[in-house]
Amino acid sequence: MFSRRRIFTEGLATGAWATRQRLWASGCLLIGAYGLAGLALLLTGHGDADLTGRLIGADFGMIWSAGRSALEGRPDDVFSLAAQAARQEALFGAAAGFTPWHYPPQFLLVAAPLAALPYLAALAAWQLVTFVLYAAATRACAPPALAGAALLLAASFPAAFINAAHGQNGFLTAALLTGAVLALRARPLLAGALFAIMAYKPQFCLLAPVLLLAQGGWRGFAAAAVTGCALLAATIAAFGVSVVPAFLASLPDAKRLTLETGAAGWEKIQSVFAAVRLLGGSYDLAMMAQVAVTLGVVACVWRVWRSQADLRLKRALVFPGVLLSTPYCVDYDMVLLAPALVLLAAHGVARGFVRWEISVMALVFVTPILARLVGGALHLPLGALVLSALFVWTFRRARADARDPARIRGTGALRT
Repeated sequence: MFSRRRIFTEGLATGAWATRQRLWASGCLLIGAYGLAGLALLLTGHGDADLTGRLIGADFGMIWSAGRSALEGRPDDVFSLAAQAARQEALFGAAAGFTPWHYPPQFLLVAAPLAALPYLAALAAWQLVTFVLYAAATRACAPPALAGAALLLAASFPAAFINAAHGQNGFLTAALLTGAVLALRARPLLAGALFAIMAYKPQFCLLAPVLLLAQGGWRGFAAAAVTGCALLAATIAAFGVSVVPAFLASLPDAKRLTLETGAAGWEKIQSVFAAVRLLGGSYDLAMMAQVAVTLGVVACVWRVWRSQADLRLKRALVFPGVLLSTPYCVDYDMVLLAPALVLLAAHGVARGFVRWEISVMALVFVTPILARLVGGALHLPLGALVLSALFVWTFRRARADARDPARIRGTGALRT
């Protein structure tokens, strides 16, 4: 018994279990399972609703209905909870549920064109186009020899399925963040512009100034400012200047629903803030913990990006850092971790994996599908714990690499 346990533990430590054949087979099986689940959802549903009466791609209903309001000349209604609820009930029925809109006005530039299509057609177009962008960005993180594996990981990643099932915007966020991170060194103007576009989720932009400053130039800041102003001008031209004060007036409601009452459910939110609330901590305690973690993340990202660490490790650190630095990120936002896993895999294949690294990456891979279940059943903030572990692991790898960049460590797992 002891010998078997030791063999099992050693297999986890070395990652010997992770042969390419097993990983490809597992990825293909997951993709097949996702496809069957989606097909079953459509075949058993009625119109825009699933078997239970819930709206297919539930969260996308918020985007589509907001776009409809904007097209009909009532963009300010998007920022009123009462008007949103009434509009969604009128469009989808009371059984479909209500999802509030908390986005800045510029996201109406996306929502309005989508609302010109029928609901299911708009949902399909939204997910398809943003998935292609996400897959392409994830593929760009890998060398040519790992291109197929990167695409397989992007498609089979459980967070991608969760994002698609919710009709959410995680694919677009991941594509924009990945593009910005990849462009930082050689094309700071593009990086700044992509960060500005990503500001439709401002909570994910906290590290943008740190990254732009770490590159030692102001061109990225200038590009971000120009792009942001252009988006605001286009939004005002399309929907009127009143959307700006309407959005600002809606911020207290957004704070109350997302952070104070946890209307989404603390088990769904994967931040440090939500972890403290899930464990019974107060709002003030949770916010203090979040601020401390955010400052720590900022310091670590700055230190690594100013060092001589391998560029793949620098880039990989950003993705868990972005999720850890905000008090509000949901399990479908963990799709941002796919590029990080590809970057870590590329580094490991080239330089060797250290003990436990492959198994840590496997844990990160499965966490999105488990985090909500474990949080709800056991009150254990699995998502925040795994995000923290990935960030610390990557930071330590980067620091070790910066100290001794010529040293090759680890095993040759995943090479056969």
